[in-house]
Amino acid sequence: MTTQLATAQTARIRALIVVGVALVTAGLYSIVTLLYSVFARYMYVEDLDLGLDENTVFVLTRITPTDRGILILGGILALLGVAALIAAAIRGRYRRLSESG
Repeated sequence: MTTQLATAQTARIRALIVVGVALVTAGLYSIVTLLYSVFARYMYVEDLDLGLDENTVFVLTRITPTDRGILILGGILALLGVAALIAAAIRGRYRRLSESG
């Protein structure tokens, strides 16, 4: 029975690690993709060379509310992933302490 319990605890810890890494990766990927997208939008408008003043270029290439939402969501995903990794580390340490003592 003890072996089955230890195996189940190990599986939960591994699942937390996998979920944590996936969330951190998805969050950071969405943030980086958004920033590249905003930069590409700016470069496209600048390369058109329409003779626009700075304010017009800023309005055309600014971060939109949708971009801001994606940025916030990516940050939340990354923070949830970090929290899952911390929880996995704490559970793993607790499991090692309970096995040795």
